[in-house]
Order: sequence, then structure tokens, then C-alpha cells
Amino acid sequence: MAAIPDEQIAVWENAKKQGKIRHIGISTHNPAAIVDRVLAVGKFEVVLSTYNFTVGGANDPAYKKLVDAGIGMVAMKVMAPASRAGGFSNLPGYRADRMDRVTKPGGPLAALKWVLRDQRFATTIPSMTDIDQLEANFRAMSEPFTAADEKLLAQIDEDIRPLYCRMCHQCSGQCPKGVRVADTIRYLSYADFYGQFALGREHFLALPEEGARGALPRCGSCDVKCPNGVHVAERLVRAQDLFA
Repeated sequence: MAAIPDEQIAVWENAKKQGKIRHIGISTHNPAAIVDRVLAVGKFEVVLSTYNFTVGGANDPAYKKLVDAGIGMVAMKVMAPASRAGGFSNLPGYRADRMDRVTKPGGPLAALKWVLRDQRFATTIPSMTDIDQLEANFRAMSEPFTAADEKLLAQIDEDIRPLYCRMCHQCSGQCPKGVRVADTIRYLSYADFYGQFALGREHFLALPEEGARGALPRCGSCDVKCPNGVHVAERLVRAQDLFA
């Protein structure tokens, strides 16, 4: 949403004046794409942004601009692939050698602690669907991030490198057929890493047929190169097999 249309901003301002909302905020998977527009508008009070141990400092320049402007920061996608959802064995095309690697004990707790130690972010929005998750969230707020946590996350990061999109968006425009690579792989992650097959398929099927879903049937080769090591062609084929 790099444009953030003036009409939408006017709607938010009116809602705030009428007391329907207290603050104006925006959510993004690509903070670098919206930061200048957010600052120019001068109406936003909070930004909800992707931030986890696989992203690291990639978005630090954008975060600095937002924090320096006094805008509140909230982190999402904080677990990355250190998923607590499970349920992979019930998914079509389940592969134990790939999906079980992200369910290492302690991974979700370490991932949340990694984010919470960053004072730039006021809070996070982790999953909380059962008592175990609730207790882990409380632990993350009271326990320090340790060297063992860092080692565990480094191992998970390497294990899922061929699978998990870091949302750097450097693949944008690379596909000659116009496939929205980052979006497609992100929707696949909903199923593969968060156990949310229905949500992933819903978003996948909402992609435009021309230049997106319609271009996904297998090519002879794939020209898209991921700087983070994601096996793009393999992930796109899996998305087609799983969702289409």
C-alpha cells in the first residue's frame, strides 16, 4: 500500500474526529515502501510491521525514520517459521523432512523474546489460541534472551532458508510472466508454517488470474533469484499444487 490514497486518509481523519477511532495506524509487510509517504502525511500514530529474527536489520533504516518521528511501532509475524500452530501432518503434500524442522522445542519462545528485547517496538501481536501459548507469552515478557536462544534461532533460520520468505521484496518484477512471487510464497507460509491452510488458499485464490495464479503452471526454468536462498520455483509449484 505504498500510495496510501488521500481519500483513505480523509476517511480515517473523519472517523477520529467523530470519536469512532482513537488513533490512526497502518499495517505493512514492506515498511521501506511506505515510510516516506507515512512521514509526509503526518497523520499516522502507529505502524504495524513485519519483524522477526529472519528479517533481522533489513528494515532498520525505515524503522529509524518512523521511531525518530515519534510513531509507535508494533511487531507482527514475530514467530516467523518458529510456528506454534503445528498440524503440518494434516496438510496436502506434507513432507516431514521439511516441515518438522521448524517445530524445534523452545523456538517460538526464543523468537518472541528476540523481538521483545528491541526497545523500538512497543508491543507485538503473537498467536494466543490456547493456555500453552498464553503461558509462553508471559514467559517471554519475564525471561531474558540468552545465548542458547540465539543459537536455536540461528539453526532454525538456516533450516528453513530454502522455504521461508524474508519479505525483502527484491524478487518484485523479476518474473517475466508477472507472478507476484513474494505474495504467493507468503500465502504458502500460512499453510506450511502457521497451520492456516484455509487462510493461505483464500489469499492465493484472490490473486489476479492473469500474471499471477494463471502463470504458475510449471515453467521450463525459473528466472527469479532470491538473495536469501529461497527455492523460488519449488515454492511456487507447491503453492499451485496445494491451493489451486
